[in-house]
Amino acid sequence: MAEAPGGARKRDALWALALFSVVLLVFAPTLGFQFVNWDDAVHVLENPYVRAPHLLDAAFWITPRVGYSIAVPELSWWLNWRLGGFAPFGYHAGNVLLHALNTALVLRLCQRLGLGRAFAIGAALLFALHPLAAEPVSWVTGRKDLLAATFGLASLLVWLRRSPTWRSDAVANVLFALGALSQPSVFALPALVFLLRKPSRRSLAAVVPALALVATLVAASLLRATIAINPELNAPFPLRTFRTLGQSLRMVLPPFELSAVYVLPAARLTEPASWAGAAALLAFLIALARPSVRRSRAFPLLLLCGAAVAPVANVVPLLRELGDAHLYLPMAALAALFALAIERLASPLRPALRVALAIAPSLLCLPFLLQQCAVWQDGVTLWSVTYARQPDVAMVCRNLGVAHAEAHRPELALPIFERCARQFNRDFFLYDMVLAARDLHDQEKFQTLLLEFAHAHPGHPMVRGLQGKRD
Repeated sequence: MAEAPGGARKRDALWALALFSVVLLVFAPTLGFQFVNWDDAVHVLENPYVRAPHLLDAAFWITPRVGYSIAVPELSWWLNWRLGGFAPFGYHAGNVLLHALNTALVLRLCQRLGLGRAFAIGAALLFALHPLAAEPVSWVTGRKDLLAATFGLASLLVWLRRSPTWRSDAVANVLFALGALSQPSVFALPALVFLLRKPSRRSLAAVVPALALVATLVAASLLRATIAINPELNAPFPLRTFRTLGQSLRMVLPPFELSAVYVLPAARLTEPASWAGAAALLAFLIALARPSVRRSRAFPLLLLCGAAVAPVANVVPLLRELGDAHLYLPMAALAALFALAIERLASPLRPALRVALAIAPSLLCLPFLLQQCAVWQDGVTLWSVTYARQPDVAMVCRNLGVAHAEAHRPELALPIFERCARQFNRDFFLYDMVLAARDLHDQEKFQTLLLEFAHAHPGHPMVRGLQGKRD
């Protein structure tokens, strides 16, 4: 006997509420986390737009220092600041609430694209509890990816309603614009909508404003030659795309090789990451070309996966090479595809076993998620773990020392900087060593290091300030 539409909607709402509650429970420990010395200062603590957004300033909307627009996240951080200053709790609470909302949106989108209720719940739960979610949820700066997903998923649900109208399409374009002004991961969604709504003039008209906005944002970034539009010299297209896709697979699949910083191999086809990415792309294109796939429920999910991955695959390098948070929106599509595959495999089984199979992957991911979230609790923990994994990266070594210095532990910071100076370029750490010696009240070491720094950087503001005091 079929379930009445009203009863089905009520049941779906209850499941969405249940998933929302699960996310709040699992990520509750992040509410006690601190800011970390990994972009939180640049984007939030020292960002003048967080204290006073300048809506008439073009730089506010383009954000040249980042390479793509983060206007909407900056407005959300401004709201946090207005409500509670720079107390970390409010910023982390906002991230957790957004992730919970995104989980409910993923559930609804999976159902809209053809997944049965049990496996749509499984897909949403896998999205919620996958270890990749740890970085964007636990890291205040990860708000960019969370907001992009929120508005991107919401725009898809409005665009793909059964009976779209000009008014609903206008709402979808506004939602998409908010996502595009958060992070570029949503840039390909209008093309997805055009394909899923059967290409026509009406379908094109529904997404023209969104496509125009994407073109404007990409052109503005490229014309300003912002810092993100500088791919590595050893990473020409399409090899950089193959490498990014291959590295991303290692982050999505067990044992989940996640880190705040990635040391990428050279972009050559002889590298395992590059040929793995090329093979994955080829398999994706072959699947899309098969008539049986084009007639199945897998087709819209594959298109969603492609649309979510394309902007973060370095086809146009609008993002840094790789980051866990960049795969946040693609994880929604990958979770849906995985759930569909499990649904097909489980079709001969009893309903109870089908439900168990639907939620089992997310439960297996949970310990990895909790472990990865704990890494982001403060700067010292983050960089201690990262340094253990990446001891040959000068920036990681420096950030570990800075984290101790910001935690008012100069007695730990100075030995780290000195060790880094012996391991890497001493001049790179000299300024930090001067400050750590000063905070440690070691006058002899402070004077020695300051003289060395003044000799190497006579024009530095700190040196000029000291000379002015002597004069």
